[in-house]
Amino acid sequence: MEEERTEEAITVMCEAIDLFHEVARAPHRDTHLAQEALRSCFATAGNVHRAREPERDHPANQTHDTSTSI
Repeated sequence: MEEERTEEAITVMCEAIDLFHEVARAPHRDTHLAQEALRSCFATAGNVHRAREPERDHPANQTHDTSTSI
């Protein structure tokens, strides 16, 4: 998280929290802290919009010349 690799942090913490819920029972301080950190990651990721590059072969992105020449 300190290195601002939010997507990687989200993946790692989700896996760790899921594992905890398979093998243990709440309340568990470290899991609660991980959930709060995960919430912060989601908040950070939710405040940024990343536009994807358009797919070149997608029909909606292809231009068609409809002009006519006289």
